[in-house]
Amino acid sequence: MYTSRDTENPLQAALQHHQEMMNASGTTAQSHTYKSSLAQITTSHTYEVLLAKHKEAWKDYWEISDILIEGDEKAQLAVRYSIYQLRISASSHDSRYSIAAKGLTGFGYRGHIFHDTEIFMLPYFTYVHPSIARNLLLYRYHLLPAARAKARKNGYEGAQYPWESTLDGEETTPESIIHPESGELIAVLNGTLELHISSSIAYAVYQYWYVTGDDEFMQQYGAEILFSIGTFWGSRAENHPEHGDYEINNVIGPDEWHEHVNNNAFTNYMAKWTIQTALDTLDWLHTTSPNKAAVLVQQLDLTSKRLDHWRDVVAHIRIPQDKRTGLFEQFDGFFQLKPLDQSKYKGRTASYQAILGMHGVQEHQIIKQADVLMLLTLLNQNFDLQTKRVNWDYYFPITDHDYGSSLTPALHAILGCEVGQTETAYNLFMKGALVDLENLRGNTPEGIHDACCGAVWQATIFGFAGLRLTGDSHTTAPSWPDGWTRLAFTFFHKGKQFSIDLRR
Repeated sequence: MYTSRDTENPLQAALQHHQEMMNASGTTAQSHTYKSSLAQITTSHTYEVLLAKHKEAWKDYWEISDILIEGDEKAQLAVRYSIYQLRISASSHDSRYSIAAKGLTGFGYRGHIFHDTEIFMLPYFTYVHPSIARNLLLYRYHLLPAARAKARKNGYEGAQYPWESTLDGEETTPESIIHPESGELIAVLNGTLELHISSSIAYAVYQYWYVTGDDEFMQQYGAEILFSIGTFWGSRAENHPEHGDYEINNVIGPDEWHEHVNNNAFTNYMAKWTIQTALDTLDWLHTTSPNKAAVLVQQLDLTSKRLDHWRDVVAHIRIPQDKRTGLFEQFDGFFQLKPLDQSKYKGRTASYQAILGMHGVQEHQIIKQADVLMLLTLLNQNFDLQTKRVNWDYYFPITDHDYGSSLTPALHAILGCEVGQTETAYNLFMKGALVDLENLRGNTPEGIHDACCGAVWQATIFGFAGLRLTGDSHTTAPSWPDGWTRLAFTFFHKGKQFSIDLRR
C-alpha cells in the first residue's frame, strides 16, 4: 500500500509495484509471496466474507462503546451519533495523524488539527478505546521536532505546538480569512498568540496516563512531551521587574474574541499546572526508570538551575483571582471592559462578533466560549464548589452560547451539573448534541463538528453520570435530566473494564 506520505503519486507507485511483482520470475521468493497473497485475497476475501467481518467489528465496537439512555429518544440518538462519528474519524493503527476538526466529513479548516482533539475528543478514547488514544498522543510526540523549531523561531526554548497542524507539524494557521458572518478580511492571530494548545497537549498526556496507568508510554514518550512543554513555558513566562511575579503577556485565551491580552487566567494557570506536572513526572521517572531519566535530563538540558527556575515560576506566576471570593478575572483588565446589554439583541441570528465587529466585541464583557469555566472543568479537583459557583454565575450569562463557538455548549454542561443547574446543563447538552443532526449553525455541509461529538460524550459521562476517578476506584454522582430513567455505559480504568448502570 502506498499513500501520499510515501510518494507524490501513490496510485502510480502501487500499479508499478504490482506490475513488477506480476512480471517477475515465479521462482523469485518475493514475487511468489506476492502472487500467493493475491490468490488468497481473491478466494477468501469475497464480499460476503468482508461484510460479515464488517458487521462483527461494529458489533464488538458497540458492545464496548454504547451509552444507553432510557426516557429520552432524541438524546439517545444524538449520543450514539456522536460515538459513531468519533470512531470513524480515528485510525486504530496509525500514529502519524490525528483527528481533524471536521474529521473526514468536509473541507472546513482544510483537514487541520487543533486542540479540539486533546480537550474535546481524546477523553472518549482514553476511557473507552485507550489504544486509539495512545496513537493520537503519539502523533504529538512525532511532531516534537517541529514544535521545538517553532519555539526557537519565536525566541523561546522547549516545544511550542502549532495552533493548527497537519502531517509535518508546521504551523498551518492562515494569516488572514474572510469572516464568515461579516465578510471582513481579518487577520488570524491564533497561530502566533493562542499558546494554550501546548498545555492542552500536556493535559491530555497526563490524563491518558492517569486513566490508563500506561507507564511505558509515559517513560518512553509522554515524559519528553511534558518536559519539553514545561521548558517552553519556563522561557515564555516573563519576570515583572517591579513586583517580581511572572507574567504571560500578549496572548489569546480560549475566548478568541479578545486578542493581545495579558495574563489570561486559563493560559497562566495551565502553564503553572504543566510545569508542576513536569516536575512531578521527572521525580517519578527518576524512581521508575533512572536510565531514561538520565537520558532526558541530558538531552533536554534539565539542569538544576532550570528546575529551580521552574519552581520559581510555579510559585510566583500571576493568577488573576480574587482570593476572597474565588472569582477569576479572565485576563488583566477584563472587569474594566464595558458590560453588554444583551436584551437589545433579542432575536439576533448572528454572533456578537458579527454584530459588534472585531474591535467592538473586544471592548465588551461578552465572550465566545468557555475560558475561565473551561479551566474549572479541566482541573475539576483543584477548585471547591463555591469557586465553581461564583465563576459560573459571572461567566455563564456573558457567553454567546447560541452563535459563539460550537465547541463549548455541551462542555458547559459538565460544570452546570456540578453547580446544580441540571436543566440549563441539559439545554446546553442538546445544543451540542444536535448541532449537526439539525444543522443548528447552518455550516454542517462544511463538515461535522467532531469536537461537539466528544463534548457530548463528556457531558453525558462526567456531567449527568458524574463519573470521577479517585486513585484506583471511581465514583458517580448522577444529575438526572427530566425524563431520564436510566443511564448505562462502559469505561476502562488502568486496564480493567467497568460497566455502570444508573437507574431511578
